[in-house]
Amino acid sequence: MNFVTLGWVLGSIAFSTSIIMLNKHLMNGFGFDCPIFLTSFHFFMTWLFLEILCRFRFIERATTISTYDRWLVSGLGIAAVIFQNLNLLFNSVGFYQLSKLCCIPFMVLYKFFVEHQAIPGKILFSLVFLLIGIAMFTVNDVTFNALGTIIALVAIPTVSLTQIYTKTIQDKYAINGPALQHATAFPQFFLALISGFSFETYGKSNIFTYTFKPIIILLIVITGFFAVGCNACAFGLIGKTSAITFQVVGHVKTILIFVFGLVMFRNPQETVTMLIKKVIGLSISMVGVVLYTIYELQLKSIEKKEDNNPILNEKEETLGSDEEEEEFKQFPENDE
Repeated sequence: MNFVTLGWVLGSIAFSTSIIMLNKHLMNGFGFDCPIFLTSFHFFMTWLFLEILCRFRFIERATTISTYDRWLVSGLGIAAVIFQNLNLLFNSVGFYQLSKLCCIPFMVLYKFFVEHQAIPGKILFSLVFLLIGIAMFTVNDVTFNALGTIIALVAIPTVSLTQIYTKTIQDKYAINGPALQHATAFPQFFLALISGFSFETYGKSNIFTYTFKPIIILLIVITGFFAVGCNACAFGLIGKTSAITFQVVGHVKTILIFVFGLVMFRNPQETVTMLIKKVIGLSISMVGVVLYTIYELQLKSIEKKEDNNPILNEKEETLGSDEEEEEFKQFPENDE
């Protein structure tokens, strides 16, 4: 691993961990209960960053996406981010991060029931570890609450469907992640802004009555640059590292977010015994996630080898030709 790649890895870990911790600090430490407006600001900064990259031709514009698909993926994306930020607002950092891991079993079940894909035994084995760990952590989380749980249960399918549909759109139009994100970032900023005015301009979460101190404004601006940093490092990682490295970096970020969340935002009602049980639950969940990653990479490797096997492809083509010939022979020739 060279220094450039190491820089992308460390940057991704630092920015991703920092933005979640800083968002939580704004919500808990300064009572900033307007996560939707914060989301809109992050999307605007992301669009601005990607627009600059487009102007200097570092990335290409996605001009072939239909208006319907552009707004559909934007709507799903903004719903996912808004509910994730609300999830972070009403739940502990640990519960928030574990709910994100629940996207894995949701997507597995989606593939089974909707796309009718079989679930390998190894995948089910890894999900058992993941769910046991989540159950242990949740039972010992003193900040567990009904509203937060409902929000998390809404966030899980919206995040999962966003990831699924994003992959579908990329395959459909043959575009990469940065191009798609640039095409959807401004619509997402617009949708988040409208949502913010709809839900965060009255009651407790009122952006107009909130007292913005200089330190709060500074922290909000910093979160915007962190959002840009997350995107920049994600693009760098995708281009410079393997799938395994990308997955490992993701797991490192998850563990760090857990650790910082337990240390920085620990509830005073939480006993040492409860904390130990949460750490054990976290550890079991991470075992499940790592096993799932290994099995998924193995399956993708097998599928790739099958796709690149010229002998197998030649046999399939021959079988296809024979079938077409047999089908043709069923009909008499017409000389007219």
